[in-house]
Amino acid sequence: MDRKKILFIGSFKLPKNGHYGGVYFASTTLRDGLKKEGFQIVEMDTTLKDISESRVYKRLPDIIVRQIKFLLTIFFNLKAKYLFVFLSGGASYIDKFLPILFSKLTFKKIIIFPRSGHLVNDYKKIKYKPFIKGVLKLSDKIICQSAFWKSYFSDLKVNQLKLTIIENWVDDNKIRKYKYLSYPNYNGNSGALFKIVFVSRIEKAKGIDKIISLVKKLKNDMNLSVHIYGAGSYEKELIDNIKKNNLGENLKFCGWLHKENMQEIINSYHLAVFPSHIEGYPNALLDYIFSKVPVVASNIPMVRAVGGAMINYYEANDTGDLVDKVKIVATDYKQAIQNAEELYESKCIQNALSASMDKLTQIL
Repeated sequence: MDRKKILFIGSFKLPKNGHYGGVYFASTTLRDGLKKEGFQIVEMDTTLKDISESRVYKRLPDIIVRQIKFLLTIFFNLKAKYLFVFLSGGASYIDKFLPILFSKLTFKKIIIFPRSGHLVNDYKKIKYKPFIKGVLKLSDKIICQSAFWKSYFSDLKVNQLKLTIIENWVDDNKIRKYKYLSYPNYNGNSGALFKIVFVSRIEKAKGIDKIISLVKKLKNDMNLSVHIYGAGSYEKELIDNIKKNNLGENLKFCGWLHKENMQEIINSYHLAVFPSHIEGYPNALLDYIFSKVPVVASNIPMVRAVGGAMINYYEANDTGDLVDKVKIVATDYKQAIQNAEELYESKCIQNALSASMDKLTQIL
């Protein structure tokens, strides 16, 4: 049975406020899928008590206690064959380095799941780079979220045999549940209200300010309503900017959008925007795709690796280009829906949890 035992460092506890990110979903669904395949999972939880808390010094006491618990867990499971580790930015590589090293010394197979686009910048920083390089070297398999990340790790001279692409997954039950959703309909010639949605973490790096600029430029050109859903450290600035620019009639911050009815709500809009500056693999983009709405997104490689040619991209620092792309979707909405439909059909196959589990169990 020890050969079927996996020590799993991830996010498994739902925060009390119900606000969670992609790592929680990925960890819990992967855990449940592995259990169905007959694996015994030993959870080693890294869930943040508050998803909006990004200051390391505030989390330091919890991190120290967690390190001790993790090392003890590894010690008492010496015969376990595998260690799975979800990783975010550079600080996460420092945080997980000791458990990974100790697991390697006890002859475990190390399988890591890098999940953050901040890795690109963090790798250039002296305080993070040795730990990132160390983790990559100690790992037996690196699960790449997309073709972009496989190319990125290859450029870092990581052994090609370590690299496997498994894109972020969506629960098969969720895919089946929302197949009934119709694609939105919009007729721009009638002057109808054009509804735009944004759903993600409320952080500056997610491009929130671009949405402010978009509404300022578009509100006099079309009948427009934009709703922002999410939670994060940039909420106050967002609310202040909406008030300061007198955008309340066209732009509304709606708070956290719970997962239970997320797809139906997103589907009630005509367009979803994704102006993020940096991403690992944008789960919010998958939420848009499975809600069957057209998407306008920033032209960054992590997003292009997901959307291919079926998304309208704008140059990340060019608000004028963002405005133009939104107008293109509104003007030729039929083509936008055709693209959304093609992308949806491909992701139903490629990103189903069952397909991801097949790839992972082949590795094991």
